Amino acid sequence: MHNYFTFKEIQEQPELLKKVLNKEKEIKKILPLTDRERVAFIGCGSSYYLPMAVAYHVRRKMNIPAYAFTGFGTFRYPNTRFEKNKDYFIIAISRSGESSETVSALESLKDKTHFKTASVTCEAGSTITKLSDTSLILEFVNEKSIVMTQSTTSMILSLQIAMEDKGLEVIPELLKEVFDNASDSFDILNLNAFEHFIYLGYDEYLGIANEGALKIREMALSNSETYETLEYRHGPKSLATKGSLIFFLPSSESFKEE
Repeated sequence: MHNYFTFKEIQEQPELLKKVLNKEKEIKKILPLTDRERVAFIGCGSSYYLPMAVAYHVRRKMNIPAYAFTGFGTFRYPNTRFEKNKDYFIIAISRSGESSETVSALESLKDKTHFKTASVTCEAGSTITKLSDTSLILEFVNEKSIVMTQSTTSMILSLQIAMEDKGLEVIPELLKEVFDNASDSFDILNLNAFEHFIYLGYDEYLGIANEGALKIREMALSNSETYETLEYRHGPKSLATKGSLIFFLPSSESFKEE
């Protein structure tokens, strides 16, 4: 297992996140989120689910209307996503900077008066950097695995820095502690006993839940689902069996109800 790219890249995250934290001034300059009328994130796959979580957080923390849109949805259906004659700060997210739908979305928004664009990527010189007014490039993230891990966490931390979240400096050490204790948790869970995985959460945690379920599908080729927590009671729970493992991602605000 230790010879796999994905495992190695997961283990490298604490050190990479320290590098992200060291880019604080640059991040805040490139991604100024304060005083924005509206923010819209654009991405595909993991690069859509991570801004889904961030958009909820922007609304909650900064009281700014914020949205997460898929690349193709933005390109093909802009009228159902953007209000006419309103200003938007667009942040396109793509590990490679070449995701075709995200590229198409940026091309469709280019030179429009009410849109300022920025991109977040791991690849300098990629297409989305050329289409954006400004770009944050996490050049030290160089994944060989198809599955996004350290790129996802590095980009979401960058966006948290842009939002001026507090206490972020402890994340690398906390993550290292999680890794140090992971083997014990895996032994207790006995994940091989399950064939069906459900992730539940609200708002920021719904975005993370979607990403968790995607990782199960991509890496374990297993059936996984995502719902807002209490929505799982209304029909989907009928598919639960002894082979189902349910992950709750509760927030402090709704922990009791969830």
